[in-house]
Amino acid sequence: MQIDVPSQPASSLKAFGLQYVMIVLGILTALGTEQVVLTLRHQSSGEAAQHEIEAELRANLEDIRSTVRSNIERHKPMYALRDELAREIQAGTPNATIQERIITPSKGSLTLRLSLATFRHEAWDVSVANQSVAYIAAPVLHQYAAVYADQRDYHGIIYANAHALVSSSRYTDVKTDVDIGNVVPQELLRVLNQHLFAVELTQGNLRGLEAKLAKVLSVPSEFDVGTTPAARAAAAR
Repeated sequence: MQIDVPSQPASSLKAFGLQYVMIVLGILTALGTEQVVLTLRHQSSGEAAQHEIEAELRANLEDIRSTVRSNIERHKPMYALRDELAREIQAGTPNATIQERIITPSKGSLTLRLSLATFRHEAWDVSVANQSVAYIAAPVLHQYAAVYADQRDYHGIIYANAHALVSSSRYTDVKTDVDIGNVVPQELLRVLNQHLFAVELTQGNLRGLEAKLAKVLSVPSEFDVGTTPAARAAAAR
């Protein structure tokens, strides 16, 4: 900011007062102009950051939705096998018959193919690093921060559930028995139930995160299926 002062001293008190007022007005005008420019620059920086963040969140939202749909399709054969095994076991069908009629033709349904979403966070990280998030409205910024935190926690929750619920060694043993035609149907049913329960928990976590992202982006949730355990289990299938 540069203020030009008079080159000649004031010839009277009135002239001095006029020069003083002009200098003050010049300073205030320059400060005001500088503040307006700075405010506009900050506003533009905040709007650009918000645009990049929302584009990233929309990509993550679509990733969640495609992952949920993929898991539904991939596990339909496993659900069908589980349900058929349960019916035959309850009906008292001999194990050898179950092996021949159900298990042997369904070997391809036993592959573990659970998809997990991968969330991008580069736009958020850059905005935090260059401090442009400071120029996003506080309520919106709080929503962004919360949903990015949920995304960071997602994989930890999924892996913790999988580790607690699914025994890979047990699954491998049962899968080997299936391949050689010597599996106990009841044991296979237990392993299927174990795995599918982990699938349902994963799907439920994905749906919950999808709902949060949809709310932040002001779009409808694709999986609004209710909150009861039965509804969540049916939706996972």
